[in-house]
Amino acid sequence: MSTDTIAKPTRRPFSKTDRAILTLHVLALVVFTVWGWISADDPGWSDLQRIVLLMLAGVWAGGIALIAVMSRLVNNRWGRWAVMVAGPFAGLGLIILVQYLG
Repeated sequence: MSTDTIAKPTRRPFSKTDRAILTLHVLALVVFTVWGWISADDPGWSDLQRIVLLMLAGVWAGGIALIAVMSRLVNNRWGRWAVMVAGPFAGLGLIILVQYLG
């Protein structure tokens, strides 16, 4: 059996709207991270606040990357947009739920 006969999932390229949604996610990540970094000024705790902020920004960036990969497998335009818009928030909610229940 050759590799040519194996069915591979179709991956549509990103449209301008898809890129705009991902760009807005990245822009929001940068804005909230910079804003949090600047406002982390609690005496004695600012370093810890910044470490936690970077950890949360990393989780958010990972969520953005994951939905970018997952959304390429969705062929429906509206379904793809739904995955892109709700994906990082649903992932963060899932992480919180797993930690709460576990």
